[in-house]
Amino acid sequence: MMNSEAAFGLAVPRIKEGSTSRRVIAELVETGASEETSQEVMDRVLATKRDAQARDVAVSLLEQGSSAADVWERLVSSGVEPAAAEALVTELAEQRRKLDEVGRQAERWADSYEAELKSGSVGLGELKSGSFGWGLVCGCVFSLISLIASFLSSSMGSETKRGVRLGFMIRLGVTLLLLMILLIGSDLR
Repeated sequence: MMNSEAAFGLAVPRIKEGSTSRRVIAELVETGASEETSQEVMDRVLATKRDAQARDVAVSLLEQGSSAADVWERLVSSGVEPAAAEALVTELAEQRRKLDEVGRQAERWADSYEAELKSGSVGLGELKSGSFGWGLVCGCVFSLISLIASFLSSSMGSETKRGVRLGFMIRLGVTLLLLMILLIGSDLR
């Protein structure tokens, strides 16, 4: 004798193929299920199919802006049990409420992050600016070493890097100027 779960597994594909419920019940009886089990299985299959269709209708109506009461009324008028319709509408309304809350929370976080960026406080990653003066001194004194460090370092602030590069250019300019003076001076002698 076939159990109800095995019968359910056989009945679902047959209904999806378009077979009538009477035909599927007869096939289940032929495969060894009792008449009573076949009828119970068919009722479950049809209820499952109806619930899926009811859910699709309810979601569609809610997306179109219908109220929960209108959706419930439409479901009941299409043959869904009032308790099942109420449970479905309540479940969908709760899911919508949770999604709306998540959306509002995301907007609050985005607004606060935007305010932090505008005020100059730290956001997701620290936006380091550094010290231009310190970079200028390092660029002039340590020249090429500090220039290389400004390109390789990720912990150095943008202003410090700018100072190092300008300091290097100043050091280079002064060095070239002194070299030209020395070369010109040695040619005059």
